[in-house]
Amino acid sequence: MIWLSYIKTKVSSSDLFRGSRDSRNKCKNDTMEKISYARDLISRILAFLIIILFCPLTFAAQPYQAPASPVAISGAITILCIDKINDKADEFNATVRINTSWHDLALAFNKISAGVDHYLFNDSETSKKLDQIWNPKIDIVNVKGETHSSHQGLTIYSDGKVNHVRTVAATFSSILNTEAFPFDQAQLQIKLRSLENNIQKIHLSVNKKALGNLFQQNMPLWSIGDLRADITEARGWDNEIYQTFVFSINISRYSAPYTAIIILPFLLILLVPTLQTWTTHTNKILSLSLIFSAILALITLQYTTTFIFPVIPTLNSTFIKLLGLGYAYLLLILFIIFFLTEKQHYLEGKYYLQELLGFLKWGIPLIFTVLLLSIIVLA
Repeated sequence: MIWLSYIKTKVSSSDLFRGSRDSRNKCKNDTMEKISYARDLISRILAFLIIILFCPLTFAAQPYQAPASPVAISGAITILCIDKINDKADEFNATVRINTSWHDLALAFNKISAGVDHYLFNDSETSKKLDQIWNPKIDIVNVKGETHSSHQGLTIYSDGKVNHVRTVAATFSSILNTEAFPFDQAQLQIKLRSLENNIQKIHLSVNKKALGNLFQQNMPLWSIGDLRADITEARGWDNEIYQTFVFSINISRYSAPYTAIIILPFLLILLVPTLQTWTTHTNKILSLSLIFSAILALITLQYTTTFIFPVIPTLNSTFIKLLGLGYAYLLLILFIIFFLTEKQHYLEGKYYLQELLGFLKWGIPLIFTVLLLSIIVLA
């Protein structure tokens, strides 16, 4: 009994020792697991802090990359309205819609996972988005002063196509060729250019499908024609070549009001001296009075017309050519009248001189009429 009790006691003591050792091992393992978990947690926290602190610097150091150069830029405009044409100041007021588009594969996305095939940005969001992505920075270069109003929108499609639309109301400076006044034809030009990207970075092309003229009405003194698009090249200050969109609107002046104001008085001034040459008997004093009165009237017409219409300052203008022809015609009429009113015995027996004078009476007015029509038609 004593032996059995001893064995039982020994077994029990051994079991207790083994249990305490297992407990110590388990406690040690738990401590190691807690230390490992704490280390892992600390490393995750540090990694998260590093991402928060250094990611903005990483993005700032590596800005959005531009597409591979040169980028094909497609552009067009639509004329919505022309409010005023000021040929004296070489400017016009208009409202136009400008459309530029390009492809950027970095902006492409999966339309199935996104649930949409394009992203649309309104007026206020467009400027922010353009600052975040690459864009050609094409702008109007012939706006005079500040724009009257401006609105824009941006569309990014799933294939990476970017479409930028702007509606601008402004005063545009455009040199109008008015040399043929009042039969002149001119062009209203709108120019678009990127001041930062040369031909090695972007290449311009005209989107003929988006090109249009919705302005169907004519101005009070102008007839609005077709819209034409061209691309010009010029060398910049850095000796690089830059391309420019040049959109031209053909216009022509209504000449009927100016014909009544300018051309008819001009012809009437020259008519009276012409009739004087066709009379059988001429009075030298009366003829001189008519000639010098016509010259003074022509000078008055020239001064009045150039003061009211300061669009005819050049010597190549049609009106100046007509005035020069008129002065030359009056001098020829003065020569004929003086020659006819000289002593008649100089002509007695000299029939060829009489024939010559008879030809001059009708020939000079006829030649003047032909030259007058030629100048008007060529204008």
